[in-house]
Amino acid sequence: MTQEPSTFELFQNFLREMFQFDNNELDFGLFKVLRLKRAFIEQFINGDGEHDLRRIVSRELAAIRSADDAAEKQWLANRCELLGIKTRKAWENALANLRDKALNEALRQAVQSAEEDDTRTLTLERLDRWLQAQLHSTSHLEAQLYNYLLNFFELYYQNGDFGYNSRAASAFKVPYEADYDGADTLFHYKHKDCYYIKTANSFPEVRLDVLGKKVVFRVQAGGDDEATAQNNNKDVDIKFYKLVGITEQDGECIVSFQLTKSGTLKTELYPQLLHALGITADARAYLWQKDKDGEKPIFKELGKDHDKTEGGQVKGINQLRLSADSYREALAKQDAFKPLGRNAEDRQKALETDAAAQALLQIDKALN
Repeated sequence: MTQEPSTFELFQNFLREMFQFDNNELDFGLFKVLRLKRAFIEQFINGDGEHDLRRIVSRELAAIRSADDAAEKQWLANRCELLGIKTRKAWENALANLRDKALNEALRQAVQSAEEDDTRTLTLERLDRWLQAQLHSTSHLEAQLYNYLLNFFELYYQNGDFGYNSRAASAFKVPYEADYDGADTLFHYKHKDCYYIKTANSFPEVRLDVLGKKVVFRVQAGGDDEATAQNNNKDVDIKFYKLVGITEQDGECIVSFQLTKSGTLKTELYPQLLHALGITADARAYLWQKDKDGEKPIFKELGKDHDKTEGGQVKGINQLRLSADSYREALAKQDAFKPLGRNAEDRQKALETDAAAQALLQIDKALN
């Protein structure tokens, strides 16, 4: 059985994805600076030194918890002392064994009966919070913290895109004590209410290494728009990638596209790519899956609702994403792959080293 990744590992994976070191086409502007500092950033994310992520969080969290715990404990001790001998005795008994629920409840009852009406609620809230904190180890609090950090960063980055995501209370799960839902605070800034134009270039070239073979996806001028390589003009109609041809140049497999109103489907493109890469396999078995209505493609095309918003983000490219696990799970159900193992789990494991499956997953990620 596969072990679930810890919250720290999930946060590490998110940071690695956010810096996008594996995207070869991102070699400009800030991304170029990040690549120069890649070794330092990866050391910070993965390392175990004094100045690396895990040590810093553990050290600071322990220091903060120790200081807060000592201050709260002293406040409660002073309060119980003021409330009389019965409450003080209950406090001492609870301190002797903080995990004893009966002693904790006896302390609560003593505070509740001795405390005055106008301060009872505050004292009980602080007592309950402190007793609850004693039940959790530092590692538990650390896991919570990484989870909060993950939720925070997901507000600004998701699926390869930096943006301004939904600020709904449910999206940001930090339990604030104050009357605050986690939404951004609005500050006045110099260009507030000014119009601006966001410009973005599509990448004219994407490079990848597929099973030791260099593959280049390249957009060339022509088709419905002579300026397809940059595609800066904000056309109303979405443009699709139409295959022009696959050629061999200087040991590289060059896959040329033009932007047109109708593109080449993946089910047409991928068999040609496998052939060009010298991978002899039944492409249909890797690209189609049985459905109640017959067969349907496994790899996803851009849907008609690509411009619709969901969860604070435009759907767009998110519709195209297919995880490696989902892909191998779909293949494991096919009759063509039943010889790979007695059950679906065995077949999925075997497909992890299948050349055609590996190549198609790489190609699909780069093409998307």
